[in-house]
Amino acid sequence: MVKKLIVILLLFSLIGCSESNDMVRYPKNIMYLDEVVSWDLVDDATSYSIKINNDVYSTEETLFSLETFPNGTYDIRVRTHKDDVSSYFSPAISITINRTYQTFDEVTLSNHILSWSEILGVSSYEIYDAMTLLATTSNASIDLTLLDLEIHELYQIRVAALYPTTDRIFSNTYIYHTYEDLDITIQTTFNHNQVEVLSICVGSQLNIDYILFENQLIDSSLYSLDEGMLNLLHDGFHPDELGLQELTILTPSGFITVIIDVVNILNPALISDDHIIYQEDMDMSFTFELNGGEFIGLSGNNITTDDYTFEDELLVIKASYIHRLLEDNPNRETVILVYQLSKGSNVIMGFIFINIPQE
Repeated sequence: MVKKLIVILLLFSLIGCSESNDMVRYPKNIMYLDEVVSWDLVDDATSYSIKINNDVYSTEETLFSLETFPNGTYDIRVRTHKDDVSSYFSPAISITINRTYQTFDEVTLSNHILSWSEILGVSSYEIYDAMTLLATTSNASIDLTLLDLEIHELYQIRVAALYPTTDRIFSNTYIYHTYEDLDITIQTTFNHNQVEVLSICVGSQLNIDYILFENQLIDSSLYSLDEGMLNLLHDGFHPDELGLQELTILTPSGFITVIIDVVNILNPALISDDHIIYQEDMDMSFTFELNGGEFIGLSGNNITTDDYTFEDELLVIKASYIHRLLEDNPNRETVILVYQLSKGSNVIMGFIFINIPQE
């Protein structure tokens, strides 16, 4: 009898709890639109709790703004409160905040001053070395010499625009170093068109920590130091423009500046095929590009200046020249001639091959 009474009391207790929970239901039609979560009104509700991932917020309204939340994905649940009685949390809805922010239009690093274009709506700007925060400022520039930076170090500087939502938009990375200026400048010329490797005499005692070109580190696999000669491969030094370019060599003692005059000196060249098949009574033409050079002449096989013409970069060998050779040797199959070009102190020589068909 006692056992039956206990069971009955337990049943009444459980039924009482169920009725209490059933008296308050969680909100329906939970939606997310324009950075606001909303839901249907629950009759007689005194407040609501909204659970966003693991954080819970309270409100007496049927909506909750996410304007101050950073970009990301969130699980949203809502429960109803009626005085001291609460519902269960609703099933979760997953929402994603993906705002588009203005990026940095321009960032410059010159004479230790890092400056950038201002961005509307930001709380402040942060200066980073890779992922390490160095400083915070409300200005659109900063003097890097005022930061507590170690001497003889290389820094990968970035600016972050910090928004009230705590979202951050980062600029590109800019290489900055605190090496001492050795006040040494090396000047050289590089013929970008003719040479694949830039060789610079830097001295046999030099050791290299890093080489910088156009705000980029040149990978150490792209250069070598051999008996005082620094050799830079094409992939390590490939300027897009002619004229003066600058390399910075960072050494254990300080940095050296290399000023390179990049030129594109094209030598004269034969650009048409150097082999041709002679067709009876037909003159033979060859096209050259002199690139400011000169055509000196042809030699070989008794050719004279009367046997060809050269005008407007076009060489024409007369058919009468081949007739004359065939009169001396009707069985001749090939005529080989040497052309000579020049530009400045450069002399360029090449061959022309004329094949004579045999009947």
